Amino acid sequence: MDKPVRIFTILSFVLVSLMMLSESANAQNKTLVWERHDVELTINTDGTMDVKETQRIRFLTGTFREGYVYRLKNNTDGMSGFSVYEPDQTYEYWQSKKDHSYRVREDGEKYEVIWNFPKVSRDVRTYVLEYTVEGVVRQYESGDVLNWFAIPEDHAFPINNSTITVTLPEGAEFTEPPVAFSPNTVNWTVSETGRTATFKVNGLISAYDGVAVEVAMTHGVVVAPPPSWQAQADRRAFFEPIMLLIGILGVILGPLSVYWIWLKKGKDPEIGVVPDYITQPPSGLSPGLANTLIAEYVSHAAIKSFLFDFAKRDFIRIVDDANLSKIKSGRPKIYLEKTNSPDVKNSSNYERNLLASIFQSAQIRSLEGALPEKFHKYLPRLRRAIFDDLVAKDYFAEAPDKVRQRYSVSLGALIWVVWLAFFLSSLWLPYVNLYTVSLAIGPILFFIGMQFMAQHMPAKTELGAREAAKWNAFKTYLQNIEQYSDLKHVADKFEEYLPYAVAFGIERRWIHIFSQIPETPTPSWYGRREDRSLKQSHTSAPIETRTQRVQDEAGEWSSSSSLNEMGSEIGSGLNVLGSQMISTLSTIDRTVRTLPASMRSSSSSSSGSSGGSSRSSSSSSSGGGGGGFR
Repeated sequence: MDKPVRIFTILSFVLVSLMMLSESANAQNKTLVWERHDVELTINTDGTMDVKETQRIRFLTGTFREGYVYRLKNNTDGMSGFSVYEPDQTYEYWQSKKDHSYRVREDGEKYEVIWNFPKVSRDVRTYVLEYTVEGVVRQYESGDVLNWFAIPEDHAFPINNSTITVTLPEGAEFTEPPVAFSPNTVNWTVSETGRTATFKVNGLISAYDGVAVEVAMTHGVVVAPPPSWQAQADRRAFFEPIMLLIGILGVILGPLSVYWIWLKKGKDPEIGVVPDYITQPPSGLSPGLANTLIAEYVSHAAIKSFLFDFAKRDFIRIVDDANLSKIKSGRPKIYLEKTNSPDVKNSSNYERNLLASIFQSAQIRSLEGALPEKFHKYLPRLRRAIFDDLVAKDYFAEAPDKVRQRYSVSLGALIWVVWLAFFLSSLWLPYVNLYTVSLAIGPILFFIGMQFMAQHMPAKTELGAREAAKWNAFKTYLQNIEQYSDLKHVADKFEEYLPYAVAFGIERRWIHIFSQIPETPTPSWYGRREDRSLKQSHTSAPIETRTQRVQDEAGEWSSSSSLNEMGSEIGSGLNVLGSQMISTLSTIDRTVRTLPASMRSSSSSSSGSSGGSSRSSSSSSSGGGGGGFR
């Protein structure tokens, strides 16, 4: 491309961009105000109504070329005879954007009238719109009724003044006082002839506010058949208050029903007084089962506590491969080592399932690597076994997970379907509005409430409630043990109660507290292995640990070290072992919580005053719409 052509292209692009920016800025800065918007409504004996709207516009900023209005077809049998003009200027019907011309577009819901005029800015102009509305007067033996949205709500700028007149056909008179619906106070008068009502809107009509008027007149003057839409509108007027009442009752009864169901089916039995705290486990329930009994679901903390309970019972040992340098600079690798204790055969079904899901055919299992992928496959079966054990012990009449599923899905879905069917049946009315939607609010609240309350629906038996209260008391003791006991005198309980601390989620605080007590013994199942041990096969003989039980010269078995001795031996004091065990707990927590990749990938001359009514007339008034200038 030649240089002059390139320069011309660039300049053209810059010029066009500046013009577009200028147009955009101009569009955003266009402002105007309606000095007046007056409406004249004349009812004819054939049931039609002639409408004349006079809009006096003061254009304030920006340049305007076009005006538009749209009028909705609702509650009418159609509109025709549109024309636009200025008091001193006629407009011709034209499809293109020619000055002093207008065009009419119709779609399924509205008519849109657009008119064009020469550019105008900072000036005052008056535009008149006329049209005829068919089938707009409802007919009853008690009197015929016109309800019309004279000033539609959709206008972006305020209207300073507005007068609306309604003229009845010859021979008719008002059978009831005229009514106006508007946020403004509206004064009305009736002419001496008794055929014309004049509504005067007091004050400025804000943007997006409207005015609807309603008049009732002598029946029989209009000789046309009733409007085609009248039957549906009357049916809607009859049912809407009923639907609103049902909706209000639903809002009240929905949540109350959820609460009543919980009182009858989900609340635990009363068990009387239980001590604030208990200093020892109230029964032989394992830590994980105690946690599940209280929480009513199998938590990650419960699964972790099973591992520490296994270690305490000599089913497994927990070891790491850290040496001194790794403890200071990196995270040790944690292993679980199976001891092949004969007592495993006498353990519960869920305990054997858990051990099998961890080790399978291996003797030693790292808590990282492939274990999460394999372990999570066994979790549903493990949870089922745990719940079955609690049901077998008569702590629950039914497994909590089954109860939750039934209440969150079955009952909630059933009630939802019934109410949804009732709601959909209301759609035979002309259209969905606030009243029909209100029918769904109660069922929605009920459904949401059942989804939430389903988590609290598993009810314990009387035995289960009493047992859970005792375990809660023991949990309180563990959480505040330094308030209830001299830690030096209960240091020997560290290993025994540690699995319960893990189950209740207070293991970090528990380890920190007892790592400061020199008398606290080291758990016999916790230790570490030297780097050379990493070269051994996972199927080799059990790993020798620093806290392994060793036979002394007298042939008796004893623990090789205490928490204090082990911490001193490592060289960083008592907190070192605490840090090691916290690291171990963190590794176990990651293993239990982390989903494997394959599972993650799937996972809206008489007078009076009709003042200040803010009732929305969109559902009962005919017409409506909006308009503006651009």
